[in-house]
Amino acid sequence: MMKKIKSTIVLCVLFTFNAYAQQDFSGHWFYATESSNFEIDVQQIGDSIKGSICAIIKNGDFIDCAMTDEDEDFISIRGVVVGNVATVEFWSSYANGWGKATITKISDTQMLWKIIEKPNTGVSFIPIESTLTN
Repeated sequence: MMKKIKSTIVLCVLFTFNAYAQQDFSGHWFYATESSNFEIDVQQIGDSIKGSICAIIKNGDFIDCAMTDEDEDFISIRGVVVGNVATVEFWSSYANGWGKATITKISDTQMLWKIIEKPNTGVSFIPIESTLTN
């Protein structure tokens, strides 16, 4: 009986550790429809992430991309990863301000983007919520 209890405890601890193991968000992530797309390029080092985001809406009528030819090194997304969730600040070039979002790693090929605080400086065309793939 004691062996079963110990085995159950060990399995629970291993499952809990695996469920909260830090995920790697690095890569090119995208969501696209016929007339719009949303892309995130992320580099992760340890528990920090940085990169760029770009939203192109209505066949290019609205473009919300912080990276330009003149400013290729601009970091438009930065944050911290805990387990499978990254909490980030993002730059909306259209709103000319910072907002906050969470990125949840669903699997190796999918993540969920969700804005938790919109930029308060104007209109942003960054999607409120989107499931991206790589």
